This record gives sequence, C-alpha cells and structure tokens, in this order.
Amino acid sequence: MAKLQVRWFKRRTLTIGPVELEVMNPVADDTIEVSGNVLDSMLTEADKLMRNRKGDFVIIVGETPETKYVIGEGVRDRAGTRQLSALPRRLLKLAVIRLGSLSSVQTEGMAKFSLSSLEWYDAPPDTYIFDGPLKAEDDVEYVVLQLEDGIRIVRAPRLARLLLSLRPPVSQDQGSQGDESEEGEGSSPEE
Repeated sequence: MAKLQVRWFKRRTLTIGPVELEVMNPVADDTIEVSGNVLDSMLTEADKLMRNRKGDFVIIVGETPETKYVIGEGVRDRAGTRQLSALPRRLLKLAVIRLGSLSSVQTEGMAKFSLSSLEWYDAPPDTYIFDGPLKAEDDVEYVVLQLEDGIRIVRAPRLARLLLSLRPPVSQDQGSQGDESEEGEGSSPEE
C-alpha cells in the first residue's frame, strides 16, 4: 500500500510592486492510499482528479523506496506563458533591477549592478509560482524571485522590447523578375 500526496492550486493574477505575475494559492491537500505500482496508480488518480476538479492545477507526489514521482496537471491552455519554477514553489519575496541601476561592461550581454539597488517587495503568505505571464514596468530589466528553495532571476518583458522584435515581413517586388541587373543571393544567372 502506497500513499499519494495531492495538492490543488487556484491561479490568480497578483501585482507585487512594479511586477504583475500569475501566482497560485493552495486550495486543498489530500492523501490517497493506492495499491500496486505507484506510477500506474498516479496516472490513474490524475485522470480521476482532473474529472473532479478542485482547482486549476494539481501536483501528485508518490514515492517508492528508490524513486520519487511527481505529476503536475493543469486545466487550461498555457500558451504564451513562461516557466518560472520547475515545480510550484512558495514565493517569499521579489526584487526588481531597474535599467538605471545597471552599468555596462566590456563584454556584450553583461552588466553590473549594486546589491543595494535591488528593490525588494514581500509576497503575500501562501503564494506559489510555477508558470504564467510576467509583466513589469518599462524601466524594469530583471525580476529576482526569492523562492522557498532558492533564487531565480528572469528578464522582465517590456512592451518597448516586444515592439522592436515584432517587425512585419518585408514585401518582395514581384515586378522585377527577369531583370538581370537585380540578381540577388541565391538566384541563378540565365544563360
């Protein structure tokens, strides 16, 4: 006989300081006793649990003496989200690194900042993060997430950066075909 630990989460959008992100709050904890192969039992229980939903996301943990299995199952389309943690982890607080506090160095893609320039904000109790959208004010370059098991630093998406990366395709002039003076790369000369 094995025991499965089941935790349900409800998703919501939360603003902490200059950052808006999707968080999860635990809404139910259950223990299920199963017999037989732990992994097969977990998959069977996951199917049953998703039909009788208690929240938006469930984590099922089962252990054998050799292995710990973890299954996470959500209930809605997660397109356009970013992974913020490998598993749902409690968010203790977050900090932001603003553009004005960064100083460039000789190596491209590298910058220095002072630890004293971090702006820290406390998270509400029982706030977990896993995946989801993350938005920040335009002058925020990085968001530092202090989780229960470590720190994660993510680059903050800014509208200005997104607009620069979404350029429409360049239209090609179809009227210049056959004009030998405008042969481009990849065209073969006519003989």
